[in-house]
Amino acid sequence: MCAVVLAMACAGAPGCGESGAMDAPDAAARPDRSVGGGADALWATEVVDEGDDVGLHVRLAVDEGGASHVAYFATEGEVVGPCDLGVEDDVPEEVRWTLRYATEAGSGWAREEVARVLSPGDPPGLDLALDGSDPVIAAITGGPVEGRLCQADDLGLHRRSAGWAPEVVVEESAQAATGMPASDFGTVVGHWPGLAIDGERFALAYKDVHNGSIQTDDLTRADLELALGGGGAWSHVAVDPGRGAGSHNRAAFDARGRLVIAFVNPVEEIGALQQGLWVVRTADGGES
Repeated sequence: MCAVVLAMACAGAPGCGESGAMDAPDAAARPDRSVGGGADALWATEVVDEGDDVGLHVRLAVDEGGASHVAYFATEGEVVGPCDLGVEDDVPEEVRWTLRYATEAGSGWAREEVARVLSPGDPPGLDLALDGSDPVIAAITGGPVEGRLCQADDLGLHRRSAGWAPEVVVEESAQAATGMPASDFGTVVGHWPGLAIDGERFALAYKDVHNGSIQTDDLTRADLELALGGGGAWSHVAVDPGRGAGSHNRAAFDARGRLVIAFVNPVEEIGALQQGLWVVRTADGGES
């Protein structure tokens, strides 16, 4: 059995005794909370969700009131039938992965289904951030690509306040135009999203895999790209194009309001220093 479990440091926190253990009334009020180690316990754990297929790409956000919000995929996809690609031969299976959200509610956790994402294998990441008190989840959406690919090919934002209906942020490689044909080619975008929110400013880093990873160049020439905006209006810029960058993206605004992106480039190329973990910062809103 798989489970999503939240562990919280107890020492010095409200509801903790001087020894670091949870006070008895608080523990009793949360029957799903188990505290190990007796009086010397430093952590309390709670089961957020459980079953045979939960906990892929877990992301956590905490609001100003201290409540935890968690987003995650199922660990297994569900085959729902043949994929409608508009072709008669070699029709692949349509596989859907459930995207879920959970938040603290009373003495337990409230769980919701956000979307059922189309992907032939593990979905390529997600991210979660709070717009005030409104949870926002970034993940691939859409698809299939007629005649070619049975997978989601766009990047979407799912807001709880909008009933989780996806807002499509990016649809095509050329939206973050570079002038390089290999980078501006293709339609499969949105892998490994990294979302940051600073007031009314939204920043969403993502990987552009062009033709959907069905040819070598889609990975070795992949781009790290960025969508900036919010409220339905977005601009797009290439951050590190044509070198395979953009896996496992994370984005944040620093104390001066500058956007910072951390990412992995998995591509090893002789004579080019690019494979590894990178951090980039922009001081001018993504213009450079």
